Amino acid sequence: MRVIRPSLVVSFGCIISCMVGCATTPAPVVASVPELRIVAEPVGPDALEVYDAETLFVRGLDLLDGGAWADAADYFERLVREFPDDGHVLLGHYNRGLAYIHL
Repeated sequence: MRVIRPSLVVSFGCIISCMVGCATTPAPVVASVPELRIVAEPVGPDALEVYDAETLFVRGLDLLDGGAWADAADYFERLVREFPDDGHVLLGHYNRGLAYIHL
C-alpha cells in the first residue's frame, strides 16, 4: 500500500491552482492609435498642424457640404496621397471626384 505524503499533495495543489490561475488571466488589450502627421508649415484653409486620415476626411466632407469644392478636393487628395492604407481612402476617391465634378 502506498502512502501519499501531505507535502506532495500541497505541492500538487499549488501546481494545479497556478495552472488554473494562468488560464483565467485575461489577454492583454491591444490599443490602436491612428497615424498622425505633424507639419512645420501648415497648408490648406484650416492650416492644420497635426492631422490624421479621419480629420482630413471629416474636414473634406464639411467643405464639400459648404460648397468649397476646390478646398474639399485638396483635403481628399491629401487623404489619398498621405494615408493610402486607411479605410477612408475609397470614399476619399469618390468624394474627390464629386468635388471635381462641381468644379
